[in-house]
Amino acid sequence: MHVRYVAYTDESNITAVRYRSICAFSFPLEKLQSVTSALQGILQNSDVTEFKWKRLGSAKYRFCALKFIDHAVNCCRQSGWRIDVVVWDTHDIRHDVRNRDDRKNFERMFFHLLKNAMCRRELNATWQLLPDEKLDVDWDTLEDCLQSVGKWRKYFEHPLLNETFSEQFFRLERLQTVHSDSEPACQLADLFAGLAAFSRSMAPHYARWRRDASDQQSLFPSTSGNPSFSNSERERFVVLDHFAERCRSMTLGVSLRTRGYLMTHNPENPINFWHYEPQHQLDRAPTRNE
Repeated sequence: MHVRYVAYTDESNITAVRYRSICAFSFPLEKLQSVTSALQGILQNSDVTEFKWKRLGSAKYRFCALKFIDHAVNCCRQSGWRIDVVVWDTHDIRHDVRNRDDRKNFERMFFHLLKNAMCRRELNATWQLLPDEKLDVDWDTLEDCLQSVGKWRKYFEHPLLNETFSEQFFRLERLQTVHSDSEPACQLADLFAGLAAFSRSMAPHYARWRRDASDQQSLFPSTSGNPSFSNSERERFVVLDHFAERCRSMTLGVSLRTRGYLMTHNPENPINFWHYEPQHQLDRAPTRNE
């Protein structure tokens, strides 16, 4: 019997900013009801109807984010969860091109992220993909591309019989968009997509905030904090710092201090921050026809 997984995806900063990201949050399909119920309970206990990264600018949303993080970190260690995030820099040599087509580029980044995330699970697993709805994405083509890649086979040589066997990478059962306001798992993906892009864009500012906050012996926002940071930035710095500390204490291999932003050295780890870099000289973002 094939193992079955479900992956929810959401994105952050897809237009008009330098650093952009997509998160895929996956777990065994048999746990769908319990995962949804637990995340919905966190939302209700936090008095938050829908969590969105862009709303994280108050204590209420901060507390909700911290509860999401604590639960997610524990489940990544013990319950078969994976959180995979791709971040890309629109100023690098791949993206800094004339008439860049951000819609098609999103599609390519989505494909790269999901292909890699799905291949890190058991071979031949069956998948359901539930991305947050984006009306301008060609989901049918993305589904066809992932279906094709999933049919690739990995070859093994038997150590005794010297015969070669093969298994399919994965089977895509369904790709269907959902509305994030009714899917707590999408909202968790939104949190980690936002956290990844924020850590990259605000890296030098986070370092200064943390130094100042440590001098004050408090990492929590206050009205007397550094006036150069907005209230929203201070709230997000606290969430970022808390997440990095939880990953460190749980030895999940997520680093914040190595480069000043969230990254994962070993992509096999259950929480994986992947900063996309051009794969070869001809790797360029798609462009629009003038």
